[in-house]
Amino acid sequence: MGEATFQLPKDIPWDIYDLLLSFESKQGEVKRLSAQAVCVRPPLPENYHVAGCGHMNTWGQQTAEYLARVAEVTELAGARTLLIANEVNAAYVSGALLDLRIPYVVTAGNHTMPRWSEFFGASSRARDDGPMRIVDFGRWPYESWTEVESLFRSAPKTTNRVIVCYESFAPIGLIKEQNIKLLFDAHTDEPHAERKQFPPRTFQMRAPTQESLRWIPMTHQGLSDEIKTNDDVPVLAIPRTGPSPLRVTFASPNDGTASEQVATITNDFAIEFPHARLRLVLQRGTYRVESATVLQAFDSDDATRTVLDLDFRVAGKSVVTLRTKAVRKSR
Repeated sequence: MGEATFQLPKDIPWDIYDLLLSFESKQGEVKRLSAQAVCVRPPLPENYHVAGCGHMNTWGQQTAEYLARVAEVTELAGARTLLIANEVNAAYVSGALLDLRIPYVVTAGNHTMPRWSEFFGASSRARDDGPMRIVDFGRWPYESWTEVESLFRSAPKTTNRVIVCYESFAPIGLIKEQNIKLLFDAHTDEPHAERKQFPPRTFQMRAPTQESLRWIPMTHQGLSDEIKTNDDVPVLAIPRTGPSPLRVTFASPNDGTASEQVATITNDFAIEFPHARLRLVLQRGTYRVESATVLQAFDSDDATRTVLDLDFRVAGKSVVTLRTKAVRKSR
């Protein structure tokens, strides 16, 4: 229908928001809700991580719960965005990611149901994050990639260009001319037929199994310089049962009823997470936090709770304890 520009309050908390569009018609007021459509957060840092998974066959309750488990690890680890390739049932996927507070890009798979676009919109669309542009392509690889190419061509200032797709056999002309940095797919292990013609710093990869997550280090220009081959990108194995390899436990309920909190983060992975993230919901007040940096603190709309978003380092094979106490005001 057209474009709209929204001026947000300067003090709006960093978070994921729904977008509610309301307009008058001859039949009265009409409302359209786009869930998780607006992301407010700080500018893209020079060094960051995106996470990628796929081909989990998310079609039922069990696999949806597993996708939610993977998303929780992704968010706790501090990923900027979650890439999900080749998924199946849009309703189950939407439910699994309902509470995720970081953006995600998900493509339909080869067994998808026809109504996928009603949940995630028509493929392809662009998601921008500063100099990073991510475009999804959820169709058969032999179909036209013209729309994908157009979306990159229309954003010449984006320098980190990512395609999330069912299969990443994009035309070599598109890859070279649009300087694609990452093709992330999930359906086949076959390399691109013209892989030898890729630009030097262009990668094609996937999470190697249905129970793993790629932890991809990035900069504004693409994958980090220390990444030379796919084998240099960590793979995080996440089992479907038992304790999650990266997990948090709380000494008190994390629902706004406590005035102090002890959060214990356990990292069974061998790699470090330099910017892990955690949200605490406490009674309304002012708080002091040990062993973490407070990214933001804000009160709930009903003024009964205070929300703290924390940034902290978690070394490989380690346990981190974050202690939070209310600061009493002197009389």
